[in-house]
Amino acid sequence: MFGFFQWNDLIQPALRLVEEHWAKVVGSLVLLLIGIWWGRWRAWRRWARRDFLHRLNISLNTIEKGRLKIRTLVEKDMIEILLNQAAVEQMQAAAKKATPADPILKFGDADEC
Repeated sequence: MFGFFQWNDLIQPALRLVEEHWAKVVGSLVLLLIGIWWGRWRAWRRWARRDFLHRLNISLNTIEKGRLKIRTLVEKDMIEILLNQAAVEQMQAAAKKATPADPILKFGDADEC
């Protein structure tokens, strides 16, 4: 008798909560799964297109014994570092104009220091 009443007192309110809020829980889980899928799909699409212009890589580069050594210090989305969407767009535009023969990013005269 002691155990039965304790379990019943716990189970009944829990079942009532599930009955009242199941749609909210299911809706939240569906939105969470859609968000996870969307993020992975975007990452895969960028990887397939080799589109990394949204990333900023800060590295320490040295040449030792005729070999280039690259040590990545930080790699993050540009917006996390520049904190300004206009600056990100200017950086991406300059990166699109860069070539393997001329890899230095060039900005307009007004933006140079």
